[in-house]
Amino acid sequence: MLLMGLLCPINICFGQSRWDGGGGDDRWDNPANWLPDGVPAAGADVRIDNSLLNIGYTVTLPPGAITVDLNSLQVAPGPGLAIELVLPRGNTAVPGLRVTGARDALALEAGALFRNASGAAAGDVVQVAGNFRIANGARYLHQTARGNASLIDRLSGTAGTEFGVFEFDVPGTAGYTVSLTGNTFGTLIFSAETAGGMKSYSGSGTSTLQIRGHWIIRGGASLTSTLSANILLRGNLEVDGNLQLNPTTSGTTGRSIFFMGAAGRVRGSGIISMNALFRNLEFFSGSSYHLDRNLILPLSQHRAMVHSGATLHMQGFQIDGAGTFTLDNDGTLGIGSPEGISAAGNIGNI
Repeated sequence: MLLMGLLCPINICFGQSRWDGGGGDDRWDNPANWLPDGVPAAGADVRIDNSLLNIGYTVTLPPGAITVDLNSLQVAPGPGLAIELVLPRGNTAVPGLRVTGARDALALEAGALFRNASGAAAGDVVQVAGNFRIANGARYLHQTARGNASLIDRLSGTAGTEFGVFEFDVPGTAGYTVSLTGNTFGTLIFSAETAGGMKSYSGSGTSTLQIRGHWIIRGGASLTSTLSANILLRGNLEVDGNLQLNPTTSGTTGRSIFFMGAAGRVRGSGIISMNALFRNLEFFSGSSYHLDRNLILPLSQHRAMVHSGATLHMQGFQIDGAGTFTLDNDGTLGIGSPEGISAAGNIGNI
């Protein structure tokens, strides 16, 4: 037991492969980059951190039709440092990375970036049996046209992952489908950088989508959601691209966005559009949101609702269009302009 203690200092487990960078390059398959020397064997536990190398660095998984098969993988940079793990475009295996352990089998801690740029022709190129944990301050970047559902289904929803980023930046001009129905994200981002500045995404289904952090559509990215279900959002809604809310079925429930954050914002210079089957923008009890842009309710079927116990700070911006506005009793509307308001329906505190 004494010997085990000497071999297992804080955050270093006996028998665990650790990166020491002794090979002087970023190659996973260079045996000299590991302690103990040797490429991690199938079923190994791997920790990539700064316990042996006190700088930021990149680790690139092998190219070719090679599967890296592990029990667990943790990327855990030291304070103020960054570590990037890359599944490169030159890797064509399905999967290129498989992690078979339980609990948080694949874990990205603050400062970690996992960039999945797999060049495989089809299939789920990253497979996780346990949880995929993206901690606050960490990011997973999906830069491949390969599938995403198997990863999204494994996302951890524990405390401390609300602002862990799952970002789509898929290359190519073809549209790309995202698994939204019934799933829970931390922070969800859509980008268009690797597609040359323009990229279309879509998602469908009939089960609630939960976003526990921010929902961001960057400039050049377009997301069309045909979900016939509610979207629960606890962080910011930031649209600089195009967000189309186009449910495919009608009814008296579902198909609304519930804003549920305690200190959220609605902002961005992009387009937010809704079809006739979309219902409401609802600011939920206990939430507090600031408008940093105008909101347009284009059709009479649409409603903006500030529920009892919720606060909406207008800050001089407007909610306009053919839809209606409801301020429930004990809801609060903060007016940032002296020009006044015009609204029908129940009126709470102004």
